Amino acid sequence: MAALPESRRAGRPWGALRGANQELNEIATALRAWLDDAGITVAILHSRLTPDHFPDRTVPVQRKLYDFCAGKNLTWAFVEAVADTCTPDDAPAQQQKLKPVKQLWERARTNPTPLGGARELVEAKDRVIAAYEQIERLQQAQAESEQARLRAEHLVTMLLTMLGQLFAKIGDLTQERNRLLARRSPDPAALTALNGRLQEAAGHREETEEALTRAQRERDEALRVADVARRVAHRLQEELDRVRVGNTGPADPRPANIGDLDGLDPTGIPAVPDPDDLFLQDYATALRKAQSVLDTGSGAIQAAEEQIAEASAVLRPDSEEAVRGTMLSRTTPDNPVTGTDAAFEERYGTYMAQQHGQLTIFGVDLDQRWPLDHAYLSLEVKGSAPESVERVEQALAGRQRTVVMGSPGSGKTTLLQWLAVNAPRGTLPDLLAHLNGSVPFMLPLRSLVRHDSFPHPEEMLAAVGCPLAQPEGWARRVFERGRALVLVDGVDEIASDERARAKEWLETLLAAYPRDCYVVTTRAQAVPEDWLDGVGFRHLLLRPMNAVDVAGSIALWHAAARAEANEEERRELDALEESVQNTVKHDSNLTALATSPLFCSLLCALNRARRGLLPRSTMDLYRAALSMLLGRRDAERGIGAVEGTRLSENESIQLLQTLAYWLIRNGRFEADAATAVRLFSELLVAMPAVQGKGEQILRHLLTRSGLLREPAVDRLEFIHRTFQDYLGARAAVEATDFDLLRAHAHEEQWENVIKMATGHGRPNERADLLRALVVRGDRDELHREQLHRLAASCLEYATQISPEVLKMIRQRVPDQR
Repeated sequence: MAALPESRRAGRPWGALRGANQELNEIATALRAWLDDAGITVAILHSRLTPDHFPDRTVPVQRKLYDFCAGKNLTWAFVEAVADTCTPDDAPAQQQKLKPVKQLWERARTNPTPLGGARELVEAKDRVIAAYEQIERLQQAQAESEQARLRAEHLVTMLLTMLGQLFAKIGDLTQERNRLLARRSPDPAALTALNGRLQEAAGHREETEEALTRAQRERDEALRVADVARRVAHRLQEELDRVRVGNTGPADPRPANIGDLDGLDPTGIPAVPDPDDLFLQDYATALRKAQSVLDTGSGAIQAAEEQIAEASAVLRPDSEEAVRGTMLSRTTPDNPVTGTDAAFEERYGTYMAQQHGQLTIFGVDLDQRWPLDHAYLSLEVKGSAPESVERVEQALAGRQRTVVMGSPGSGKTTLLQWLAVNAPRGTLPDLLAHLNGSVPFMLPLRSLVRHDSFPHPEEMLAAVGCPLAQPEGWARRVFERGRALVLVDGVDEIASDERARAKEWLETLLAAYPRDCYVVTTRAQAVPEDWLDGVGFRHLLLRPMNAVDVAGSIALWHAAARAEANEEERRELDALEESVQNTVKHDSNLTALATSPLFCSLLCALNRARRGLLPRSTMDLYRAALSMLLGRRDAERGIGAVEGTRLSENESIQLLQTLAYWLIRNGRFEADAATAVRLFSELLVAMPAVQGKGEQILRHLLTRSGLLREPAVDRLEFIHRTFQDYLGARAAVEATDFDLLRAHAHEEQWENVIKMATGHGRPNERADLLRALVVRGDRDELHREQLHRLAASCLEYATQISPEVLKMIRQRVPDQR
């Protein structure tokens, strides 16, 4: 019998043989050699097989082909199919391949050679080595998917910028055409040229929007593939643990590094040059480049999927289940929604899109707010394991219960808004497919605590001010069918004693409706890391933005600004964007500040307002932002008294800090309008230069300051908690309420206030406050570590500090150096 060829697979070796006897393994070895010699992968083989190759006229799924190529459940029809595919239209060559294999096949049927103990040992060792190799390839697949995601994320940013430029150019061309049409005798040639440019620009817009949708889809697909690679690697590790024989495998492979992004040059974004024909030509070039990069990323994702499929083939059949403990299975019965409920849910989904589907990007004056789908940034989160860093969509994949923690401005509320808008219309990425079709209930806790008790399902819409009249029993039906997506925002925005009640309310909901999905957000220090572990929640921490995310956030801000700017301003914005990108990248102080979407927006707005002169500390950042919002912006734009009232910057700050300090002292984050009017009226008695009554002052600050907003009728709040903390800290220092600050220092909602009070205070006041924190920590065993670390974190806000106080703090927290 002629010797069978050995498999010589280049690049990615085959997995272990798994035939029931020696003959089947030898046949599988021959099949692999045929495929390798023909340069055919299993994926290509699957695409070339036809129903005519099989007696039942059914082409097996691709994963089944990996089993066949390992000798498992092998059929003669598949052997002939491989021979036909590797040597098409060459019957003699096929017969030459099949002749020795046919003899092995007959022997396997009539007199198979069993796999002896030594053979089984060798097979086990082969499986160990193969598992290590597959894990290494899975890590490479995960790295390639992450690189494709970064490429797509960057491309999304570029396309958004290009789209903003194109909208502006279309506006300019439309105005120019209207001016021509307004003449008595418009130039026909000029009008024809303008219409041609407008038509070309409209075509570019359609192509750009398609490319943007494709880039967003590719980003989501790359996230999904990376997640699958991680899960399969975990299952392979379990398989490896099961079959390992001694120390036969190589050392644990290290994850592959993610290299620089290939094929993507941000300088390819077109500027807005003249003439218009040059702009459209450059735009078309940039668009073709973007589409080429998308093709590259799509190929990388497909390659990663093929690696995952090949690695999965060596798993035992019973290991196809989800990795134990990584997710909670959500099983929703197929309960059809009634006609009345379906009609209401359509209206409710529209209402949620209107309420939460747009964001105001800080520092940009827009008639229409920026669409959430374009403003949303996928951020990284850290799980309970020390090195478990992943994108938030991966972390939420398949999960029913999650607590998302993060620092101020890190994007917690934006994440909930994105879920609330996309879940009902079924547009969440595949990783979050279990949430598509859910009914979202967006529940800011600061609004719920105004009531005597937390709401039952049928009371939730009314509790947050939704005016829609729901069908009788609708909310209960949604919860009972496991279709509710409960989004609880801001545990840190209610008092400590209220948090205990909120936890009891959540646990009661979970007991009554265990099959629904729940996402809760809070500042990291507001609750213990295991706050809801007992009822199956996974706790995630939003990480500071990485360099790619920061660059994307800055580009997003400038895209929004360009959409409302004239041609001259757009040219200035191009230069400002390049300036702030370079400054944030190379200035370590600003790099440390630009770690959240809020801070990135602040830096962009201030860079524009101050012509590139950026603040270099947190306190300077907020001080400059207040100056921009309360004084310089209206003055520079020539806006005088509005609502019959004119306020200086200092007068506005005095009024706002009074409201902020009242909210802080009372443990609140919202106030009713009557309370604000009363506080302002009392303060106006001591402000003779201010004209107007409390109601006028409130309306002016709501309209012009940009710092207050109305989340519901007759309710108001600061646009972000950090502005409330900054202004409240300023009021506390001016009132010399340092004893009050020290007394509340152990409470999480006062932590940021105390840090900023350190920055506001004079050197002796600052020293006294920090010394008091240290001394109280020495005496208070329960809160000692918390108070000492708070004192240490305050050093970041202190421009000058007593050496004696500095020594006290560093003796207790030495790692703060």
